[in-house]
Amino acid sequence: MNLDKNSIFSTNWRMFYCLKPFQSDPLGEKYGLEIEKEIRDMGIDISHETVFSYLNHFCEIRVLNKHKKGRQVFFSLIKENALPFMAILEQDRTNLFLRNAKSAMLLLEIATLLGKCSFALLFGSVARQQERDSSDIDILMVDGTYDKDAISKKEAVFGIKINIHSISSKELASQWRKEPIYKGIWRDRIVLKDNTAFWEFALREGKP
Repeated sequence: MNLDKNSIFSTNWRMFYCLKPFQSDPLGEKYGLEIEKEIRDMGIDISHETVFSYLNHFCEIRVLNKHKKGRQVFFSLIKENALPFMAILEQDRTNLFLRNAKSAMLLLEIATLLGKCSFALLFGSVARQQERDSSDIDILMVDGTYDKDAISKKEAVFGIKINIHSISSKELASQWRKEPIYKGIWRDRIVLKDNTAFWEFALREGKP
């Protein structure tokens, strides 16, 4: 898998991709060999030595913590330093999605109509790229407002239902680990607005 042509990282993208396994569990510990396996499962051709060289580099610049349990080496994110790296990786994920998504232009137009918000996430079948002609577009918007009339016009023009699920960050934090729906949103998410604010939340609350 040659990611050089698709990724926002023009140089040394393999180093950044060594942090991708933490996108699924930002507050968890990951066994070094588990990280290596996850990276290879993405289709990235990388050696064992290179993986651990990059992981050790992130430890040196205080993005990762490293500790041993017996003979096993575990890594975890240092929250206060990991934010910019995880936000960039999330933007990369969004960019790669939009390059292949059928509704990419519509989604970009919708994002401009959301107004000021903390962050906004696409979820559901469209985010999974499993939509049918009858599928709705579902967006979770946190701490924001949107132009309802403009959204209605987009629905009429494109013949598709657009559901904006608005919630405050306080409500979201209280429900994050209680409501099953958030597990699916976390898994399928595509960040449409503000990767940094989303990762501030994710590094504070962890996965649902």
